[in-house]
Amino acid sequence: GVAAVAGTSVLAGSEAENRTMMAVGKALAPERYVDFHSYGQDVLFPYGPCLSPSAGITSFLNGYITDVMTTLGYSTRASSASGEAPHQHWADRGTLSLLFEVGTAFQPAYTATIAEEQAQVWPGLRKVLTQWRPGVSGHVRSVFLGQGVEAQISYTPNLLTLGEKVASRARDGRFSMWVPPGTYQVTFT
Repeated sequence: GVAAVAGTSVLAGSEAENRTMMAVGKALAPERYVDFHSYGQDVLFPYGPCLSPSAGITSFLNGYITDVMTTLGYSTRASSASGEAPHQHWADRGTLSLLFEVGTAFQPAYTATIAEEQAQVWPGLRKVLTQWRPGVSGHVRSVFLGQGVEAQISYTPNLLTLGEKVASRARDGRFSMWVPPGTYQVTFT
């Protein structure tokens, strides 16, 4: 989007740091992404506050959020802003993305409290990284070269109603579709 600032316009991702992180995200195209902010002991929904995803996607993602927040002993809430990294990873590539608001203070002193918070967060992070599995995954390969290729992926029935995308990684063609259990017709372009 474009934001007006004192008579000028600023494009989303216009800062060098943001462009770099967006490029790293595209190159790595992780299957899962967890962002840590402070504070609040909450797990945030991977859509900005002004968006209303389909009921199917909302229910599906809330299942994961409930699972991890229960493990963490956290609460859940909507995002405070739009355009955060988890929103971008989910919307641009289909990466399962969560934001953990950790701690009870914005910039806590490094004390035993931090070690306690780390111990509290680790079981939930381990669950996200090792136990959760996408509904469909695999590799997209060139018929001619046998190498992995980047492809846009769509599926029917489509639960993504806000322009979200699913894509395979350019470097090896790996893809992950985080979808509810069911039968889908998948198309690779």
